[in-house]
Amino acid sequence: MGKMKIKTALYIMLLFPFQSCLNTVPKVVDDAFIEKFFDAKDVVWVNGPNNDWIVTFYIKKFHYIKAYYTPIGTCKAFEIEVHDADIPKEFVNIIFSKFPGATLYNVFEKKSEKTTAYIFELEDNGQLFGIYFMKDGTYHIIPPDDFRFTSRIHIEND
Repeated sequence: MGKMKIKTALYIMLLFPFQSCLNTVPKVVDDAFIEKFFDAKDVVWVNGPNNDWIVTFYIKKFHYIKAYYTPIGTCKAFEIEVHDADIPKEFVNIIFSKFPGATLYNVFEKKSEKTTAYIFELEDNGQLFGIYFMKDGTYHIIPPDDFRFTSRIHIEND
């Protein structure tokens, strides 16, 4: 009986930290998402740093999309990965003039109601970081400790 109590106590101690980190997507946010993307698959929600909600999901035509929702269910923006001819070459030129040894991993087009921007994810000298370009060419660095990078967990099936 004593061993059973110890095992149960260990199980509860191990489970508690994981349960305390879990957040439930508010119904209003989930309903707004389902209404807009009823055919989404592989849906993964993350609670953002400003109490907003970020969802990554798959839709056949666009592949993986990331959408940003306010706590009341308003969709603020979408990110879609872009490739080849859809990547603005003028931004690529700026990046490689400033970071000639960098490796470009991903490029995303981020659209909101008012703006379109591009996010370039790079690795340079062992650091993963991003560059956020507005359509007019202005940009800022997204540091390695940004939520965008620290929130990622990749699980891949072979």
